[in-house]
Amino acid sequence: LEKLGSNIPSDVLFSLSWLATHRPNLLAEQYDALLHHPSETVRRQTLLTIADSGEAYDPIALYRLAQRDESPANRKLCSQIACQQNDLAESQVLAFLNSDDLSTVQGGIIGCKKSGRFTSLTNATLRYLSESEFEKDQLAALDSIQELGEAGYQSFIVQSLSGSSFAITEKAIAVAASQPTPESCQKMLQLTSDRTYDKQAIMGLLLAGALGDSGIQQTIEEGKPHLIHFIAIGCERFRTPRTLGLLIQLLGSERLRTRTAALRSLSRIDPPRDQMADLSDYLQQEFNYLYQLLGGLAENISPSLNASLDFEIDDSIRRIFFLLMLTHDAPMVENAMLNIEHSSREKRANAVEILDNIIPRNEYLALHALLEEGTPAEKRAVFEKTVCRQQQSIPILDYILAQGTTKFSEWSVVQALAAVPNDYDQTTLVHYYDHADPLVRESALQKGIELNLTISQENMSHEKISVGVVSPLEKVMVLKRSPLFENTPENVLSAIVPIITEHTCELGEVLFEKGELGTCMYVIYSGTVEIFDGKTKLAQFGANDIFGELALLDAETRSASAVIADPTLLFRIDQEDFYDLMEERSELLKSVLSILCKRIRMQNDRLRRMEKAN
Repeated sequence: LEKLGSNIPSDVLFSLSWLATHRPNLLAEQYDALLHHPSETVRRQTLLTIADSGEAYDPIALYRLAQRDESPANRKLCSQIACQQNDLAESQVLAFLNSDDLSTVQGGIIGCKKSGRFTSLTNATLRYLSESEFEKDQLAALDSIQELGEAGYQSFIVQSLSGSSFAITEKAIAVAASQPTPESCQKMLQLTSDRTYDKQAIMGLLLAGALGDSGIQQTIEEGKPHLIHFIAIGCERFRTPRTLGLLIQLLGSERLRTRTAALRSLSRIDPPRDQMADLSDYLQQEFNYLYQLLGGLAENISPSLNASLDFEIDDSIRRIFFLLMLTHDAPMVENAMLNIEHSSREKRANAVEILDNIIPRNEYLALHALLEEGTPAEKRAVFEKTVCRQQQSIPILDYILAQGTTKFSEWSVVQALAAVPNDYDQTTLVHYYDHADPLVRESALQKGIELNLTISQENMSHEKISVGVVSPLEKVMVLKRSPLFENTPENVLSAIVPIITEHTCELGEVLFEKGELGTCMYVIYSGTVEIFDGKTKLAQFGANDIFGELALLDAETRSASAVIADPTLLFRIDQEDFYDLMEERSELLKSVLSILCKRIRMQNDRLRRMEKAN
């Protein structure tokens, strides 16, 4: 009771919670003081306690509090508590429903609906909000419909899924997920093709239950890696028998990136082993895959192809560890995996020795050989004696181009296409002219032109329409030349291409002002950008330079202004898209942290020189 009068919110919240549980009869006389507490959180928790207790509270006092409280959530609660009371007069209800504050109106609607009184009045108010042309009214209507589970507004929800603003569409997805219909689920499926709403739409379909399953299955069949990643993350987050079944389904996919996403999520939720299928087949498939990649390294066709094969090998090793985590002592396997990722290349094999006694001997010998220093031929010889005794060798170009992006990243396919000799079977190349990924499609068409193969006008025009001003291949090269991504494998950089927005700027244009909220970074393809603090010029950037990269990690206000000094073409990368990609590809996070550390060191060196000069 003493601590209820404290100015420290945590003390008050603890006491409020304890008294509500153990001595609720003592709280009633404390409510007045608590509702005038300087802490917004304390006032909200007091209102929630009153609502949970079902106790009556002076509606006039609640109306006054709703008029002056700075928090919309608190104003809504005040109105809801008042309008839930059975003895409230119609004139008092109208005071809440006719308020100029939408939070108060919303609370009044919810309170009346829950009490079952003044139904026609609240229906008219809710209908008015849903039919309003103003965004705030529509958002209030959607919020009320979601909280109440109100039926009869499905056409409004579907219409809002095509809303004129991000806020309306995002809220409509949440409402549609809680009250799904075939029409709203179909609309959410359409939104998965829009990078602005794709993640929310996938989560909405997952939450929609059986009605959303059709959309989820269609998305899985299409196999777009970033959407599969969202499905896996959603299944991991919601953790129901249905979502576990979806993860097991993804695990059985022929697409290795789909399998990687499923394995990553399954290893985090540690599902009961009796609910998992026999994983030994998947493990054998990985060893067979590695056997072919090692053969490709032994062929030594080109340094760029070898670099891609090394990347694919590392991805396969991760999948093997995820599989071992699901079948053996997970903490021990995870510890070995982390040690391998943080060890030097010469010491990677030592990190796996802790698994010697917990995984089968042949698997251990193959994994140890794969991670230790040695030639691809030597590693392959160990595989032939242990885990791949019956495996037939396939020329690496044949293997990559036969499997395509089902088993390889887009960049590996691009490197295989680039390495195709003049006498290669042209039907294989023609197959890639209509590939779904523009980077692969562009590379196939370039190789076809190089080999003087016949290319239809339809294919050529299709290519021109899809790539924009700068081709996907050139975008990868520009990213690779920038300081931020110079150490990032091209296999990962190719995944950034779909989230790049080209931005053309004219001389003198102000790209952003100091103090504006920054939610994106820029890479300069051509032109010049100058950075100013007031009238002081701080820096000048040209082709391949990056700026605004801090916005990728934290949406803070810009510390300076950016002005276009020459006609300029920029690549814009938005924070939210990059976050999603970093979650899937840790190499990107390492690249960002690396460049930021370098800049901090440079800043420290500059400060030390200034101090020394002074």
